[in-house]
Amino acid sequence: MRRLPSDPPALARRLDILQGRIDDGSIEPWMAVMLAEQIRQRAARSEPLACEDHVARAEIESLLLDPNMLDIMKAQVDGPWDVYATQADANRQAANLATALLELSGEQSLHAGPTTPDSDETGGPMQQRQHGRRFDVAVSCAGPDRQFVREVVQRLLRAGLAVYYDDSESNQAWMVGRNLEEATLRIYREESSCCAVFLSTHYAASRWTRAELAAALERNAGDSGYVRPVRLDDTVFSEIPPALVYLDARAGRILSDPVLLSETLLRSLRRSEALPVGSVMDLATLSEQERKVSDFFDTVLPAKLRWSGEATTAAKGTVHFSLAGKLQRDWLVHLAPPEAKVIQLPPGQYSDAEILPRYLRIRITPREMAKMLAGEIDTRQALISGTVEIAGDKSLLGEVGRLLRA
Repeated sequence: MRRLPSDPPALARRLDILQGRIDDGSIEPWMAVMLAEQIRQRAARSEPLACEDHVARAEIESLLLDPNMLDIMKAQVDGPWDVYATQADANRQAANLATALLELSGEQSLHAGPTTPDSDETGGPMQQRQHGRRFDVAVSCAGPDRQFVREVVQRLLRAGLAVYYDDSESNQAWMVGRNLEEATLRIYREESSCCAVFLSTHYAASRWTRAELAAALERNAGDSGYVRPVRLDDTVFSEIPPALVYLDARAGRILSDPVLLSETLLRSLRRSEALPVGSVMDLATLSEQERKVSDFFDTVLPAKLRWSGEATTAAKGTVHFSLAGKLQRDWLVHLAPPEAKVIQLPPGQYSDAEILPRYLRIRITPREMAKMLAGEIDTRQALISGTVEIAGDKSLLGEVGRLLRA
């Protein structure tokens, strides 16, 4: 155990006690060294000294996360230093995430600090119509489903798409003086790059929507992938080809979130039409950020939930962390019996994912997520700029924050 000429007598006495504990085998050498350096740092701050077996977590994490101090401790005695340094980093990340969630919930003052602008990670607008057609997307839905569908349409419009939606005032104005049925069916058959049909019991009962579906399927027969069916309930439509892949937006499914559904539709359109996706990013930097975030959700957070035991299931809800941008990553954190678990979703594949009735979605850029884990995020600016968006049961923010802080 190292001794320094500058060590005051009170510190020297405590180091002697720790050395005696090493000699009689009552304490592991690496733990004694860690305690000794903790006491030495307290002495440097002129704080009261004690020779104690209890280690203040924040102080020890500071030792283990300081590369210079870690080298000093490694030089004194062999020990599981790298293991404990990794654990300290994991604890610090969980604590930083807890702080950010509590700030976002309003239970803690929003942190504001210096920020650097994020690159555009959400994808650029669709500025030009594809193939010279009037609309990027034609939406077909039944009247009783409009409240849900309207939220999806608004997101698509904000992304810069030309959307035909018969509840839109501009589309209604365009129809004035035209044969309504003929003009509408021509849109679904000829004048759109794709057609999103929102299938439900209400849809099946309407003669008008069945005519729109027939027109869209007529086009799909020669233009595979034109129809994008969205299932709102279990109603069966025999006329839809079995090979056609549905987007599952039924209650209890993750795509029942209209925000996520609109993003899924938007990504599928960009892939199929090679549409622009925003500015060039520093891929090397983002790769490192993504690795750190992936390590946290794949390793650190599951371990934290296991350590916390039954307390993790009390929330009975799902928290969905969705990384926006080119490097799309999604994790579902299920906090319900029999045990809490973290599930990574395949990129863009949500249809089979189930969620609990209490559901919170945190949409965040990879850069902001890395800042959140490092304790460097400016939560106020992130909310204002839209690099962090929150939807769903916001009471889960505080519950998960308190859980991670415990």
